[in-house]
Amino acid sequence: MAFLINRSSAEDGFFEPGEHIVTETNLNPILQMSTWLLLGLTTLMFCFRLLTRFFLRSNNVLGVEEALALSAYLLSLGQSVTVIIPEGGIFGRTLADISADELTAGMRAAYAGDLLFILSLGCGKLTLCACLLTLSPDRMHRRMVYLLGSVVVLWTLSALLGSALRCGGQLPWLAKTEQCFNLRAFLEYQSIANILTDAALVALPVVMIYPLNLSLKSRATVLMFFASRALVIIPTVFQLIYLPRLFEADFTLRAFPYYLSVQLVQFASVSATCLVYFWPLMNSLRSGLMWADNIESRMSSSRLGMSKFSNKSRGTGGAATATIHSVAGSDTPSRRNYIKITTGYAVSSGSLPIQDGKTSPTRPEPSGSGNGA
Repeated sequence: MAFLINRSSAEDGFFEPGEHIVTETNLNPILQMSTWLLLGLTTLMFCFRLLTRFFLRSNNVLGVEEALALSAYLLSLGQSVTVIIPEGGIFGRTLADISADELTAGMRAAYAGDLLFILSLGCGKLTLCACLLTLSPDRMHRRMVYLLGSVVVLWTLSALLGSALRCGGQLPWLAKTEQCFNLRAFLEYQSIANILTDAALVALPVVMIYPLNLSLKSRATVLMFFASRALVIIPTVFQLIYLPRLFEADFTLRAFPYYLSVQLVQFASVSATCLVYFWPLMNSLRSGLMWADNIESRMSSSRLGMSKFSNKSRGTGGAATATIHSVAGSDTPSRRNYIKITTGYAVSSGSLPIQDGKTSPTRPEPSGSGNGA
């Protein structure tokens, strides 16, 4: 159906024939649609993270973790733009159908996209490092996080400087002149180091969370969300597999799987920084439902108890009082800050004794005064 629509639109003159039709020599429409789809999903994930962050925390000040996550998203957005713009139309097309000017413009866009891609991955990794710092006050754990964060910073700087200066200061986007170093070996290093740092980001939460005094189910659930960083490793492996196609003669068409894997790596990296927030959201929803049900039932019982108390007070001349029991020591987290009100003829708490249906005075009475009413 899509093919028929594109064909009829081409015949009507809306665009050049074959421009948006998927053929063996033009896979760019698939890359464009995939980029738009992944960009939309990334935006939804990031909005979910922001909403969770600002609704579940009392302190809404933008911290280091949120600034890094925002940077990772904006950088990934910029990288996706380099694929969506018209200059990115060379990716997935055969080199024979691309003019020299189109190739130069497309390689410039690819050069900018490579730099944004590296910065986005680095900020995503540092976001998770900042999140891990809040998990444990243990000095050894914090040292491991700082060490891993330093490795991530070094990887980001080395990959960024290497990509920016791969051909010196002269036409770095061409990467095929005599002044360029071995770009294939450099990209292999970049992908392998990316896999290793992501593996470390998956292993470090296990070291920090597993020894905690939690049930096995709770630990497995928390670790599952932190292990979402492993989703970045899978497309990175495919990126490494299809890397040699970048250096073939018809690289714009042959390297189509590599271009697609770049988008998947970027999407998985930003999404991994947001998936961690699913766990506090689930807890908050469950606690919120318990809290809402608890407070509603207690308000109903309180209104009933106070109405009975008022009737008895009028019938006994005001002698009736309410028995108040503090439930601050309850095991249920949602009941710690509430007071249970029941009907009765005495006021009691955890520290006031009851004597003959009357409460002991809250202030010392003069000697010989007895128990006052």
